[in-house]
Amino acid sequence: MRLPRTKIRVDALLFLLTLIPSAVEAQIFHTPARRFGSAYSVKMTIWRDSFSYVIPVWVRPDRAESTLDPGQMRLIGWPYKDFKADEVELSGVTILLRNFKSERSDLAVSPEFAKNCCMGSIGRDVLEKYRLFLRPGTPTHIQWEPSGHMEAPNVPRLQGLEALFSVNSPKVRWKGEVSDASVQEWVLDLRFRYIKFFSDPTEVRPNALRTPLMTFDFLPGSRHLSVRSLMASEVRGAAAVGLRSGSVVTELNGQSVSSLDRHDIVELLHGRKSGKLQIAFLSNPLKEEKSKVVFDFSNHAFTQTQPVPTPARRDKNP
Repeated sequence: MRLPRTKIRVDALLFLLTLIPSAVEAQIFHTPARRFGSAYSVKMTIWRDSFSYVIPVWVRPDRAESTLDPGQMRLIGWPYKDFKADEVELSGVTILLRNFKSERSDLAVSPEFAKNCCMGSIGRDVLEKYRLFLRPGTPTHIQWEPSGHMEAPNVPRLQGLEALFSVNSPKVRWKGEVSDASVQEWVLDLRFRYIKFFSDPTEVRPNALRTPLMTFDFLPGSRHLSVRSLMASEVRGAAAVGLRSGSVVTELNGQSVSSLDRHDIVELLHGRKSGKLQIAFLSNPLKEEKSKVVFDFSNHAFTQTQPVPTPARRDKNP
């Protein structure tokens, strides 16, 4: 039986299209990201019945399927019983994902972070199609690049993959080496089992510190910062303006620390957001006497902008 010429042309065209990477997969794009320890989150847009929902999701290569949290989705008004989307976008780029598994999401909660994250996860059903460049510099982002166009190997998981995406710490141990995901760019390609950390920090301001100006703990309740220790080279300068171990920090660059995630605070303490850092702290927590100083990352110098109040002198012999 002879097929119509138009039918043959259509079949040939469809065959050729199967050999050409789709426009969806072929694009290289970037997504702004937040870093929690060594874990990353991005904002994803889900379209359903002409309505869009913009939600934060984890990048989770240790998960086989992308997921959404039913409880979290109800809070933003998701009216459907299932998690089937008409279209899914990352930074305006459509990705090949329509169905999500219903699963409770891991949340990063206070006191570590000012806001909860996240409402779901992007799993290997999407990630195996891309080579991810995870970049902790300013601005923090992920570059998504197509990872070839062959069939993905049947890889249930990479050994130790969960440890690469830990909310608790930016320190990552891989093949016997320890890397700092807060300063080092790294590449992950699940399709080809490829993971590489770059030894030199990238996209970091020239004046930024390799170690933070101070280490800290969140104080329960107030969510102020208690200074645990200061960089050894800056201890003397900090003490001269009244800042020392045990001081309670309330503001950084005019922002209350209660509104900042740990991620934001660490970025500020490394000098990645600006050349100078204004620090407001309680010189006397019991009396809530506040002092303000500025640390200049270019010359490692403290400047006092609001002096430490000195207690009134009492005459022992009135």
